[in-house]
Amino acid sequence: MSGTRAPGRPATVAEVLTAWSERTGVPVEAWLWTGTPVPARVAGALARALREALGAVEDGERPAVVHVACTSGARGVRLTVSHEGGGEPWPASRIAALSAAFAEVGGLVTVNSVPAGGTTMTGVVRHR
Repeated sequence: MSGTRAPGRPATVAEVLTAWSERTGVPVEAWLWTGTPVPARVAGALARALREALGAVEDGERPAVVHVACTSGARGVRLTVSHEGGGEPWPASRIAALSAAFAEVGGLVTVNSVPAGGTTMTGVVRHR
């Protein structure tokens, strides 16, 4: 992604995805919809969590494509990252970092790996 970000502004989900896909060569199918504004603090936590999730994907078997959905609405914000790779469990350190990123803004995260079926990470932050 070209352009510059204002100092102190967290990277957006779209910026993180673009940079990662360009660097790794792994295509990303993204569904990004914000029905309600996302506070900067939450957006920053989502970007950190997304970097960890993509790092886990990159560290393991590289899938043909990564699917990412980030939506916000009246009830909160949801970030889902999935792929149809080998379904290897993600390292505990990555899951701990994901959990910490969501917890700092009152959210929760789950990671589900299915052998030969891929991995799905879903994190939710409810509006307060």
